[in-house]
Amino acid sequence: MSTAEPWPPAPTTPWPPAPPRRYGKWLAVGGCTGALGCAALAFLAVVCAVVALVAMVFLGRLWVPGAPGDAVVLTSAEAAGVWEDGQGGSLVLAGDGTFSASSACGDYFDPQSQAISGFGLASVKTGTGTWDLRSASQTEGGPPQSTLRFVFARDGVSSSYEATGTTAAPMLWTYIGDPDNGERCILKRVAAADAHGPRG
Repeated sequence: MSTAEPWPPAPTTPWPPAPPRRYGKWLAVGGCTGALGCAALAFLAVVCAVVALVAMVFLGRLWVPGAPGDAVVLTSAEAAGVWEDGQGGSLVLAGDGTFSASSACGDYFDPQSQAISGFGLASVKTGTGTWDLRSASQTEGGPPQSTLRFVFARDGVSSSYEATGTTAAPMLWTYIGDPDNGERCILKRVAAADAHGPRG
């Protein structure tokens, strides 16, 4: 008995057609499917941008940098010396209560015009005058801290700093203008001084 295939061979069943790909629902979610869809996406993008901008401003105010170290109490002898702000400015405090400043940063106040740094008054100043040091609790129940105040002899412009760090490596610092802006002036002592003036 012959096992040969019959000729012509029997017709084969064709492959079923591929189902259509459904891109519509993905376009409706991730793209524009019409004027209404595009308008909705544009509105959503604007809302997200506004929320992001508000969050950046709000969080920026929450993350305003504070004091560069712990509160510290200094004696007048420990405060006397040469202080530099790292931006080319310097403040020399003599042991006799006088000082000389060269482009020293600070949060200055002019008693004549009532202007302050950041609001009509520069945040750097050069000149000479007198300084004094006071120590008190920064807040009720808070740690004691020294505050340095100095006044320029020529125009009465004044500023003050709070002492932080350690007695071995002290810093003087203050906000410049609105504290919410986070702009700070930080002075580090680079040399000590005696009653006759600074010494290296």
